[in-house]
Amino acid sequence: MFVVIDFKTEYKGSKSVDWVLVAPTGEAFERSRTWYPVSTLEPSDKMEGQMGEIMRSRWDVIGPAYEAWKKGEEVPEDGTALGAWAGISVDQAKFLKSVGIVTVEAVAEMSDSTIETIPFPGRRELPKMARAFLKSKGQTDLAEENAKLHERMAAMEAMLAEKKRSPGRPRKNEAA
Repeated sequence: MFVVIDFKTEYKGSKSVDWVLVAPTGEAFERSRTWYPVSTLEPSDKMEGQMGEIMRSRWDVIGPAYEAWKKGEEVPEDGTALGAWAGISVDQAKFLKSVGIVTVEAVAEMSDSTIETIPFPGRRELPKMARAFLKSKGQTDLAEENAKLHERMAAMEAMLAEKKRSPGRPRKNEAA
């Protein structure tokens, strides 16, 4: 597993290249940091198999942080960025960030005293809406993972069936 540390843009003539700095979690965090061009990390639809899965799982971490950075928003260290949640407006997200709430998970865990300081309508419903969003996001992730596993299992079953029908001496009932 790894974490996104920072982004930057380099300009070469009229061309710009966005870079992301990543580091592994754990002991190697301080000594193993690497800059990558963001364009090389975006998975394509053509990528299949294990490499495609690896690229998509990396992009699941980098993608939301990159989108937040491009919009000029603060990149949350952990959790789902407020910009990824349609439950609040851009102005509401800006206000929440101004009081230190930068993730949907933080909205879901807001205390009553924090809720009272929020000046927009429907503020009491925000934590419930955030919990519902996170719950449905988790179910969507599970459904996607389940579909991928079913695809892999079907491919493996087809490979096994093909292996069983390998060339060789025909069966007695086929020879007759």
